[in-house]
Amino acid sequence: MSELRTEPAPSRFLLPLLAGVVVLLALLGCSPALSQQPESVLGGDESAYVDAAACAGCHAEIAASYAQTGMARAFDAATPESMAHLGADTTFNHDKTGHSYQISQRDGAYYMQRHETAPDGSPTNVFEMRIDYIMGSGNHARSYVHQYSNGKLIEMPVGWYAENGGFLAMSPGFDSANHRGFRREIGFDCFGCHNGLSTFERGTDDRRRDPLFPGNLDRGIDCQRCHGPGLAHVEAASKGSDPALLRAAIFNPSHASRDRQIEVCMQCHLETTSRLLPHAVERFGRGAYSYRPGEPLSDFILHFDYPEGVREDRFEIAHAVYRLRK
Repeated sequence: MSELRTEPAPSRFLLPLLAGVVVLLALLGCSPALSQQPESVLGGDESAYVDAAACAGCHAEIAASYAQTGMARAFDAATPESMAHLGADTTFNHDKTGHSYQISQRDGAYYMQRHETAPDGSPTNVFEMRIDYIMGSGNHARSYVHQYSNGKLIEMPVGWYAENGGFLAMSPGFDSANHRGFRREIGFDCFGCHNGLSTFERGTDDRRRDPLFPGNLDRGIDCQRCHGPGLAHVEAASKGSDPALLRAAIFNPSHASRDRQIEVCMQCHLETTSRLLPHAVERFGRGAYSYRPGEPLSDFILHFDYPEGVREDRFEIAHAVYRLRK
């Protein structure tokens, strides 16, 4: 029999917080029986995503124009073409840790190496990781990503910034003496707003799971992020369906109300705070990628915000919606 121990009473600051959590869970309809949580609505024949090439087959001019946008270039494989932004200077020295970083190409692949310098000037404590993907359009910055064989994605500590012709420096959150190095996992939120979703299967966006990603990832945000999953539309087009039925099989933001239009942007461009407190809570039973353009965003996620008049003086990472509303 284990020893019975008396735990210290919660502090007067913790009690209101716990009470608030209980109220929030009640409002969201949460149940302690997590095993009964509904399956993610992602996937299924009625709502499946398709390869973006299927859209380009009929909308070639629109697809070619969209391919030049930052959203379309938000995620890519590390290839000589996509890594051409590096230029000649591929090294960076981080003064706070004494680590040196270098990006190199070998046997058709790219690698990021970290090392320290021994008293005799030789490299020591050498660590290297393959660069598999690039996250970011390059209009402002790019981060480098490694994918483990189990599907886990890792953001590397050094990124590329477009200012002044381009330079390497520590990625956001890494410029400290005790940063996480090559161990920062990329979660559903970060990935989902930088890439398409056509390769995800039903239930794999369940937040109770580890964020593991399929090997054949999309290459940037595609048409379906604003128009919704395109399978029904593509199938209707392949059958030569009536134009009215064809249009009804896909969401068109230009035909929606102002609220539904801006909510398409809000799914990724509304982050009410970048601090440790959560800025939003998803509805119970919704998968990370289950939002569908055209549905009220509040049916998918609830956002917390600052009181009116406080927001204007704050800087957050993804809060373009505040400006769009003006």
